[in-house]
Amino acid sequence: DKIVVMNAGRIEQSGPPREVFNAPKTEFVARFIGNHNVIKLPEGTFAIRSDKVRIGAPDPTLSATVSAVEYQGTSVSVTVEGQGGEDLTALVPEEAFFAAPIEGGQQVGLSWDPADLHALAQ
Repeated sequence: DKIVVMNAGRIEQSGPPREVFNAPKTEFVARFIGNHNVIKLPEGTFAIRSDKVRIGAPDPTLSATVSAVEYQGTSVSVTVEGQGGEDLTALVPEEAFFAAPIEGGQQVGLSWDPADLHALAQ
């Protein structure tokens, strides 16, 4: 099967659903399909799935402030505000979250496997 994501009558991306979800090619597609963060780094703009973002101890390079925590059953959605004011979301497995709970206002560090970043077209 194939899906097509359109924006204002223009095809943004098409392909198998799993491919489009796991590797969006534009910021519009990443935001449209959901569960992706759009991150601007010196190397460019990237998408990363929320479940691929890890939260740990504060890090001077990638620090953020927790702005919301939402229990969702098998996972906990943690929204943070990055240094540039952007909101990012991490989906933390329920067991891992409650082993080291996080609260609103807490400073945390963000990390991910570079292989999970997908460069977005400008």
